[in-house]
Amino acid sequence: MSFSFSGWGRDIRETFRLALPLIAAYAGNHAMGLVDTAIVGRLQPVDIAGTGMGNSLFFLVSLLGMGLLHGLDPMASQAIGAGKPAQARRHLHEALIISVLLVVPVTALIFSSLWTLPLLGIDAPTQESAYYYLLGRAPGLVFLYVYLALRGYLQAVEVIRPIFTSTLIANLFNIPTTLFLTLGDRALVNLGLPAVGFDGWGVFGASLATTLMAALQMLILFWVLRRQPDVGPVERPKKQGFRRMFDLGYPVSLQMLAEGGMFSVGTVLMGKFGPNILGGHQVALQIASFTFSLCLGVASATAVRVGHAVGRRDTDAARSAGFAGIATGFFIMMVSATAFFLWPRAIASMFAKPAPVIQSAIGFLYFAALFQLFDGIQVVAGGALRGAGETQLSMRVNVLTHWGFAMPLAIYLSFYSSVGAPGIWYGFTTGLMLVSILLVWGFHRITLQELKPVDLEAS
Repeated sequence: MSFSFSGWGRDIRETFRLALPLIAAYAGNHAMGLVDTAIVGRLQPVDIAGTGMGNSLFFLVSLLGMGLLHGLDPMASQAIGAGKPAQARRHLHEALIISVLLVVPVTALIFSSLWTLPLLGIDAPTQESAYYYLLGRAPGLVFLYVYLALRGYLQAVEVIRPIFTSTLIANLFNIPTTLFLTLGDRALVNLGLPAVGFDGWGVFGASLATTLMAALQMLILFWVLRRQPDVGPVERPKKQGFRRMFDLGYPVSLQMLAEGGMFSVGTVLMGKFGPNILGGHQVALQIASFTFSLCLGVASATAVRVGHAVGRRDTDAARSAGFAGIATGFFIMMVSATAFFLWPRAIASMFAKPAPVIQSAIGFLYFAALFQLFDGIQVVAGGALRGAGETQLSMRVNVLTHWGFAMPLAIYLSFYSSVGAPGIWYGFTTGLMLVSILLVWGFHRITLQELKPVDLEAS
């Protein structure tokens, strides 16, 4: 396969064109999480810790469904690239059915995960705070899954701006909603408004606000979908389509579970060092997740561009699009890593008030500055592989690297050496470094041969 660096300028411009609204949308979704962190950060350290614990458990378990829905990415984008828009729409219908079917079992698993906290030695007040967080967040699972399916389809057909618009609207409503439901009259009085006799629901109110915003985003994308041009007769969902989506999606589930699980389990383990350390960890991780969301937009755009090229049976274009996306992700992470390294105290002070939590967050932000670089590379490389229809490789690399090497290293350094709490972040960074190298090499290897679309006719 031929490959020329001379086409990178055009590819990077195309990647940015498609990625910018997606970057804004992903950043907007994570901004809502930062708002929650900043508002809950005005409460007690145990509330910050409980929010981090509850969010980690929700995220960890919900990844099972998120990954399956990512099976839509190559199916829809390659169908569009092959000039089969009706088939892409059918795949959306299949993804929507899967979204609804996933809700009950995943919700049950989310609440079952609370049973692990006493076994890990997490203190009772933090357990209670995490329970109330999940109580407000779990009802939004169906809205989250349906939204992800709609977003995946709209990305494939390059209807990107409404995704950003839905996120912008949700952010505008999220701030006053979260303030009121979390702090009640305290928020109203601070804004110069009269009290209404509501003390606020604390952590539960913050998570309930997130649920309401997920419902709002889902409804906006449904409205956008109904206004899309007619794609012709759309067949009923097929058994083969569900099977193909599962075959492509379950490796993504395991891949996301491997990486996301590493961070979530790391957060749970960090709870053993006390609320102040856990609170600082949560603040640093939320901030790092926000900047990481910028690369999620690049990864999605890269998956679409690679998928379109594969659908056209143009492997050279797919290879060029993939590497252009990886370079773009690395540049973005360089910017955020520099900010973390230069201004950690100013950044941490925006999201927490207790001095011990801020001091803890500063130390963790130095680690985040380093692993940002590898995190950006690996997520975009994973997107390129997903667009090509190759999801098994990412799964194997993430599972073996994170859980076969990085997590044992983190546990050893944190609990069996003098390193302590930072050892968990050493493990994070090491795992992401290895994964980024292996996924880039994997994409390089598969694009040396002709890439074939997923079986469009059989699916």
